[in-house]
Amino acid sequence: MTEALEKKAIEKEQWQEMYMKKVEAEIQQREVHNIFIYIKKIFKEKLLADRDKEIEEIIEKLEAETNSSATDITRKYRLEIEKVKATMAEEVKQVSLLIT
Repeated sequence: MTEALEKKAIEKEQWQEMYMKKVEAEIQQREVHNIFIYIKKIFKEKLLADRDKEIEEIIEKLEAETNSSATDITRKYRLEIEKVKATMAEEVKQVSLLIT
C-alpha cells in the first residue's frame, strides 16, 4: 500500500510540475502577445504621425505654390491692365488732337 501511495505522490508531483509548466507557458505567451500588441500600437502611431507630417508639408508646399502663382498672375494682369490703360490714354490723346 505504501508503494501505491508513493506512486500516487510521484504522479501527483509530476502532474503539478506539468501543470505549472503549462501555466507558465501560457503566461509567457500572453506577455509576448501583449508586448507585440504594444509594439504594433507604437509603430502604428509613429507611421500615422509621419504620414500626417508629410501631408502637412505637402499642403504647406501647395499653399506656397498657390500663393506664388496667384501673385504672379496678379502681377501679370496688372501689367496687362497698365498697358491697356496706356494704349487707351494714347488713343484718347490722339482722338482729342484730331477733334481740336
